[in-house]
Amino acid sequence: ATEHFSKVECFCFTQQKLKPREVKQMPLRFVIANALPEKYKTVTLSYTFMDTDRSKVIKRVSMASEG
Repeated sequence: ATEHFSKVECFCFTQQKLKPREVKQMPLRFVIANALPEKYKTVTLSYTFMDTDRSKVIKRVSMASEG
């Protein structure tokens, strides 16, 4: 269904900074084309937040490779 899906506004377009235990509403607007085939009954969006602090990422990768 990807070719029938278009993000208009998304928090994922810019870097997001969250403090520990912070709760935050983030914008997401999308359009699903009318041409979406009927075989698609459900569209699922999934996002994973990644740590972008380079030193923390390097440390985690190093620890994972040691263990």
